[in-house]
Amino acid sequence: MHKELKLFLLIALVTLFYMDKGGGDMSYRYLDMTHAIVDEGRLAIDTFHTNTDDKAFYDGHYYSLAAPGLSLLSIPPYLVFKALYVFMPARLEESINSKVRENYIGNGRFAADDPFLKINLAQFMLSSFFIMIFTGPILAGLFGILMYRLIGRVTGDEKIRTFLALVSVLGTPVFFYSTVHHAHVATAFFAVLAFYLLYTDSPNHILAGLSTGLILFFNFALPFVALGLGIYALQKLKIKELIFFGGAAAMPVLLLLFFNFLMFSDPLSFPHQHSFGSVMTSYHEGGFAGITFPSMAALWGLSFSQFRGVFFYTPLLLIGLIGLFRLKRPEATSISVIFFGTLLFFAAFKGWNGAWSFGPRFLIPALSLLFYPAAVHADKIDRRVLYGLCAVSIFINWIGVLYPMVSDSYKNPIFEVYLPKLFTEGPSSHISKYLSVLAGVPGWILLIVNIAAACMMALGIYFLVRDARENVTSSTSKRHGR
Repeated sequence: MHKELKLFLLIALVTLFYMDKGGGDMSYRYLDMTHAIVDEGRLAIDTFHTNTDDKAFYDGHYYSLAAPGLSLLSIPPYLVFKALYVFMPARLEESINSKVRENYIGNGRFAADDPFLKINLAQFMLSSFFIMIFTGPILAGLFGILMYRLIGRVTGDEKIRTFLALVSVLGTPVFFYSTVHHAHVATAFFAVLAFYLLYTDSPNHILAGLSTGLILFFNFALPFVALGLGIYALQKLKIKELIFFGGAAAMPVLLLLFFNFLMFSDPLSFPHQHSFGSVMTSYHEGGFAGITFPSMAALWGLSFSQFRGVFFYTPLLLIGLIGLFRLKRPEATSISVIFFGTLLFFAAFKGWNGAWSFGPRFLIPALSLLFYPAAVHADKIDRRVLYGLCAVSIFINWIGVLYPMVSDSYKNPIFEVYLPKLFTEGPSSHISKYLSVLAGVPGWILLIVNIAAACMMALGIYFLVRDARENVTSSTSKRHGR
């Protein structure tokens, strides 16, 4: 079997096993918009809005508090689901509807007369899970392949190449956000794709420009990622190529502005400027939608802290910081602007901690590109240290997918919540919880299943890296370092 296919399957199957059926407010803000577009032919999520707090309110209507990219990407799998759903037995559908409705009312989230409870809840819940299955794991697998190719341009060591590609997904918050429905994985994919397309000996400037624009179409709060790629294009492309790059990048941005106009009657009016609810409004008060000046607390919190620090959740990327000094000027400038610019940008945001979340989620596209300098410098690091950092990075992010995410009241969630749960409850998964509730599977059987799944993941990583062929004579490792 081809190496890239093995890599894709391992990543996709692992993220699929740890998939969350819903993902909370952050996921539903995308899923609500997908259902509204397909089922009601509109962008307003009025019918669904009570299932998420991440929403905007304008002119009597509710809208998703996110860019439209992921919601539109979710339309094809939803259409496939609707075609299959016609075969759903009516009795089973009614049973699921009843159980979901009782659960929602019982946990106090919805009142009995809530409009959301009047929709076909079985179709909504099952379709949401179906959409998630065919977006997150697939994007994560493709992202792993892309990182494998990029890293292969700078190292001839196949084992390091394979391990770093795996860590770029399973050893970063990309892992967690592949198991819920969120745009972070998509923006990371497009950021690395744009960089890779510009980096090659024959840059594909049109596709690179389109990928750059799509970053903003999926998350408009990533201006420094787009800026850094634009600076890279300036150093890599000729004038004519730059024009095509800019034109291609402008297309998704213009589409984003058109969506803004349709929702808020102003192309320059974004959802966060119309936040609804006390919590969301508090995050976006002051400055421009909550963005003012970077604070030292936020800078520490997003970089090295045990709360949301990128180098705590993925310590391997410390090598990436050192590796920046070994890069040629175009690559060093681009990645520095992307990473440090994004860090400063979100350090200036009032809601920099991401509320109920796992790890430094706002930095995912930026931290992904640090794997390039990490690969450049990997040959200078003792193998035991390198593999140790890889293992620790995977372990930290693996325990994050075992249990539900926690609120930002926990300032050291790994040690306060996740590790204690692992030692007292053993490894878990959302799938096992559903089997317990819906099918009454005994807890001890589920524990065995979860332990077996963790062992299979570890063995999959081990065999994929072990079987990697050494190719230290590759000229690429010498050509792209400083």
